[in-house]
Amino acid sequence: MRSAIFPLICLLASGIATAAEHSGPPVAILLPDATGEEGRAEAYVDALSARGIASIVLDLEEREEGPRTSADPAPSMAAEDLARHWAAGDGPSLAGRRVALIGFGAGARVVLAAGEAPVVALDPGCRGLIIVPRVAPALLVHGLASPDAGDCAALDGTAGLERLPLTGVTHGWDLPVVAAPGGVLLPDPASRSRRRGRPDPVATLAVAEAVADWLARRLEAPAQ
Repeated sequence: MRSAIFPLICLLASGIATAAEHSGPPVAILLPDATGEEGRAEAYVDALSARGIASIVLDLEEREEGPRTSADPAPSMAAEDLARHWAAGDGPSLAGRRVALIGFGAGARVVLAAGEAPVVALDPGCRGLIIVPRVAPALLVHGLASPDAGDCAALDGTAGLERLPLTGVTHGWDLPVVAAPGGVLLPDPASRSRRRGRPDPVATLAVAEAVADWLARRLEAPAQ
Protein backbone atom coordinates (compact mmCIF):
# COMPACT_ATOMS: atom_id res chain seq x y z
CA MET A 1 0.00 0.00 0.00
CA ARG A 2 1.22 3.48 -0.72
CA SER A 3 2.13 5.71 2.16
CA ALA A 4 1.48 9.44 2.07
CA ILE A 5 5.07 10.62 2.05
CA PHE A 6 7.27 11.82 -0.79
CA PRO A 7 10.52 9.83 -0.85
CA LEU A 8 12.33 9.73 -4.13
CA ILE A 9 11.45 6.46 -5.83
CA CYS A 10 12.26 6.93 -9.48
CA LEU A 11 14.55 9.03 -11.60
CA LEU A 12 13.23 9.51 -15.11
CA ALA A 13 16.15 9.80 -17.51
CA SER A 14 16.14 13.11 -19.28
CA GLY A 15 19.80 13.99 -19.36
CA ILE A 16 20.70 14.55 -15.70
CA ALA A 17 24.44 15.02 -15.56
CA THR A 18 26.70 13.75 -12.81
CA ALA A 19 29.67 15.86 -13.80
CA ALA A 20 30.93 19.00 -12.10
CA GLU A 21 28.42 20.74 -9.85
CA HIS A 22 28.15 23.91 -11.86
CA SER A 23 28.27 22.39 -15.34
CA GLY A 24 25.08 20.34 -15.35
CA PRO A 25 21.70 21.29 -16.77
CA PRO A 26 18.96 22.97 -14.77
CA VAL A 27 16.72 20.51 -12.94
CA ALA A 28 12.96 20.31 -12.47
CA ILE A 29 11.72 18.22 -9.54
CA LEU A 30 8.19 16.84 -9.98
CA LEU A 31 6.02 15.97 -6.96
CA PRO A 32 3.00 13.67 -7.38
CA ASP A 33 -0.63 13.93 -6.40
CA ALA A 34 -1.87 12.03 -3.35
CA THR A 35 -2.44 8.88 -5.42
CA GLY A 36 1.08 8.82 -6.85
CA GLU A 37 2.70 9.71 -10.15
CA GLU A 38 0.48 7.40 -12.28
CA GLY A 39 2.22 8.28 -15.55
CA ARG A 40 1.24 11.94 -15.41
CA ALA A 41 4.81 13.28 -15.57
CA GLU A 42 5.82 11.84 -18.95
CA ALA A 43 4.69 14.71 -21.20
CA TYR A 44 6.30 17.28 -18.91
CA VAL A 45 9.59 15.37 -18.74
CA ASP A 46 9.71 15.15 -22.54
CA ALA A 47 8.98 18.86 -22.99
CA LEU A 48 11.53 19.87 -20.36
CA SER A 49 14.18 17.59 -21.85
CA ALA A 50 13.67 19.19 -25.27
CA ARG A 51 14.69 22.48 -23.66
CA GLY A 52 17.74 21.11 -21.88
CA ILE A 53 16.09 20.80 -18.46
CA ALA A 54 16.63 17.54 -16.58
CA SER A 55 13.85 16.01 -14.48
CA ILE A 56 13.63 14.18 -11.18
CA VAL A 57 10.24 12.58 -10.57
CA LEU A 58 9.12 11.82 -7.02
CA ASP A 59 6.58 9.11 -6.31
CA LEU A 60 4.91 7.65 -3.25
CA GLU A 61 6.66 4.88 -1.39
CA GLU A 62 5.13 1.43 -1.68
CA ARG A 63 4.45 -0.30 1.63
CA GLU A 64 3.35 -3.88 2.13
CA GLU A 65 1.51 -3.27 5.39
CA GLY A 66 -0.23 -0.57 7.35
CA PRO A 67 -3.03 1.75 6.28
CA ARG A 68 -2.54 5.01 4.46
CA THR A 69 -2.62 7.54 7.25
CA SER A 70 -3.44 10.54 5.08
CA ALA A 71 -4.03 11.61 1.51
CA ASP A 72 -1.96 14.74 2.14
CA PRO A 73 1.77 15.21 1.58
CA ALA A 74 3.87 14.95 4.71
CA PRO A 75 4.39 18.49 6.02
CA SER A 76 7.59 17.68 7.89
CA MET A 77 9.98 18.94 5.21
CA ALA A 78 9.72 21.58 2.51
CA ALA A 79 9.88 20.30 -1.05
CA GLU A 80 13.19 21.98 -1.75
CA ASP A 81 14.80 20.52 1.36
CA LEU A 82 13.42 17.06 0.62
CA ALA A 83 14.90 17.01 -2.86
CA ARG A 84 18.25 18.44 -1.76
CA HIS A 85 18.56 16.01 1.18
CA TRP A 86 17.98 13.08 -1.15
CA ALA A 87 20.39 14.46 -3.72
CA ALA A 88 23.09 14.75 -1.06
CA GLY A 89 23.04 10.95 -0.81
CA ASP A 90 23.14 8.54 -3.71
CA GLY A 91 21.51 10.76 -6.32
CA PRO A 92 23.02 13.36 -8.63
CA SER A 93 24.23 16.49 -6.87
CA LEU A 94 21.99 19.54 -7.12
CA ALA A 95 24.54 21.85 -5.54
CA GLY A 96 24.93 24.92 -7.69
CA ARG A 97 22.17 23.80 -10.05
CA ARG A 98 19.25 25.90 -11.17
CA VAL A 99 16.27 24.08 -9.64
CA ALA A 100 12.52 24.39 -10.23
CA LEU A 101 9.59 22.50 -8.73
CA ILE A 102 6.45 21.12 -10.40
CA GLY A 103 3.59 19.67 -8.39
CA PHE A 104 0.44 17.75 -9.31
CA GLY A 105 -2.67 18.19 -7.14
CA ALA A 106 -1.57 17.71 -3.52
CA GLY A 107 2.03 18.05 -4.66
CA ALA A 108 1.13 21.41 -6.21
CA ARG A 109 0.17 22.70 -2.79
CA VAL A 110 3.53 21.56 -1.44
CA VAL A 111 5.57 23.36 -4.10
CA LEU A 112 3.62 26.58 -3.59
CA ALA A 113 5.10 26.69 -0.08
CA ALA A 114 8.64 26.63 -1.50
CA GLY A 115 9.60 30.27 -1.72
CA GLU A 116 13.07 30.37 -3.26
CA ALA A 117 12.63 28.29 -6.42
CA PRO A 118 10.40 28.83 -9.46
CA VAL A 119 7.40 26.54 -9.15
CA VAL A 120 4.54 25.26 -11.30
CA ALA A 121 1.36 24.23 -9.47
CA LEU A 122 -0.77 21.92 -11.62
CA ASP A 123 -4.37 21.94 -10.38
CA PRO A 124 -3.71 22.42 -6.64
CA GLY A 125 -7.39 22.79 -5.72
CA CYS A 126 -8.01 26.49 -5.19
CA ARG A 127 -10.84 26.40 -2.67
CA GLY A 128 -9.39 27.77 0.56
CA LEU A 129 -5.94 28.07 -1.00
CA ILE A 130 -3.84 30.90 0.41
CA ILE A 131 -0.61 31.82 -1.36
CA VAL A 132 1.70 34.18 0.45
CA PRO A 133 3.52 36.79 -1.65
CA ARG A 134 6.47 35.11 -3.32
CA VAL A 135 10.05 36.04 -4.08
CA ALA A 136 10.46 33.39 -6.78
CA PRO A 137 7.81 33.16 -9.53
CA ALA A 138 4.98 30.64 -9.50
CA LEU A 139 2.69 29.46 -12.31
CA LEU A 140 -0.78 28.21 -11.33
CA VAL A 141 -2.36 25.97 -13.98
CA HIS A 142 -6.03 25.00 -13.72
CA GLY A 143 -9.03 24.07 -15.84
CA LEU A 144 -11.78 26.59 -16.47
CA ALA A 145 -14.34 23.76 -16.52
CA SER A 146 -13.49 22.77 -12.93
CA PRO A 147 -15.80 23.87 -10.09
CA ASP A 148 -13.02 25.82 -8.35
CA ALA A 149 -12.03 27.91 -11.39
CA GLY A 150 -13.41 31.05 -9.77
CA ASP A 151 -11.35 30.43 -6.64
CA CYS A 152 -8.23 30.17 -8.78
CA ALA A 153 -9.06 33.43 -10.56
CA ALA A 154 -9.50 35.12 -7.18
CA LEU A 155 -5.79 34.55 -6.50
CA ASP A 156 -4.85 37.04 -9.23
CA GLY A 157 -2.81 39.87 -7.80
CA THR A 158 -0.75 37.68 -5.46
CA ALA A 159 2.85 38.84 -5.72
CA GLY A 160 4.95 36.50 -7.85
CA LEU A 161 1.98 34.44 -9.07
CA GLU A 162 0.96 33.93 -12.69
CA ARG A 163 -2.04 31.92 -13.82
CA LEU A 164 -2.61 29.70 -16.86
CA PRO A 165 -6.33 28.88 -17.21
CA LEU A 166 -7.28 26.04 -19.56
CA THR A 167 -10.47 26.44 -21.58
CA GLY A 168 -12.76 23.41 -21.58
CA VAL A 169 -10.51 21.45 -19.21
CA THR A 170 -11.33 20.07 -15.77
CA HIS A 171 -9.27 18.17 -13.19
CA GLY A 172 -6.81 15.38 -14.02
CA TRP A 173 -6.18 16.40 -17.64
CA ASP A 174 -2.71 14.81 -17.62
CA LEU A 175 -3.81 11.35 -16.50
CA PRO A 176 -3.08 8.75 -19.21
CA VAL A 177 -6.27 7.85 -21.06
CA VAL A 178 -5.57 4.14 -20.56
CA ALA A 179 -5.59 4.70 -16.79
CA ALA A 180 -8.98 6.43 -16.75
CA PRO A 181 -10.73 6.17 -20.14
CA GLY A 182 -14.09 7.22 -18.72
CA GLY A 183 -12.84 9.66 -16.12
CA VAL A 184 -11.85 9.10 -12.51
CA LEU A 185 -12.49 10.40 -9.00
CA LEU A 186 -9.33 12.04 -7.68
CA PRO A 187 -8.53 13.16 -4.13
CA ASP A 188 -9.35 16.84 -3.70
CA PRO A 189 -6.31 18.62 -2.20
CA ALA A 190 -8.66 21.25 -0.75
CA SER A 191 -10.72 18.76 1.27
CA ARG A 192 -11.13 15.11 2.22
CA SER A 193 -13.58 14.58 -0.63
CA ARG A 194 -13.08 13.52 -4.24
CA ARG A 195 -13.26 15.46 -7.48
CA ARG A 196 -14.11 14.25 -10.96
CA GLY A 197 -11.15 14.11 -13.33
CA ARG A 198 -11.10 13.61 -17.08
CA PRO A 199 -7.95 12.89 -19.13
CA ASP A 200 -7.31 15.23 -22.04
CA PRO A 201 -4.20 14.22 -24.02
CA VAL A 202 -4.40 17.24 -26.35
CA ALA A 203 -4.50 19.66 -23.43
CA THR A 204 -1.73 17.71 -21.69
CA LEU A 205 0.69 18.20 -24.57
CA ALA A 206 -0.16 21.90 -24.82
CA VAL A 207 0.24 22.43 -21.07
CA ALA A 208 3.54 20.53 -21.00
CA GLU A 209 4.93 22.76 -23.75
CA ALA A 210 3.70 25.93 -22.02
CA VAL A 211 5.11 24.84 -18.65
CA ALA A 212 8.47 23.92 -20.18
CA ASP A 213 8.68 27.27 -21.98
CA TRP A 214 7.80 29.15 -18.80
CA LEU A 215 10.44 27.32 -16.76
CA ALA A 216 13.10 27.56 -19.46
CA ARG A 217 12.87 31.34 -19.33
CA ARG A 218 13.23 31.35 -15.57
CA LEU A 219 16.06 28.84 -15.39
CA GLU A 220 18.29 30.55 -17.93
CA ALA A 221 21.87 30.83 -16.78
CA PRO A 222 22.76 34.37 -15.69
CA ALA A 223 24.88 36.33 -18.13
CA GLN A 224 28.60 36.09 -17.43
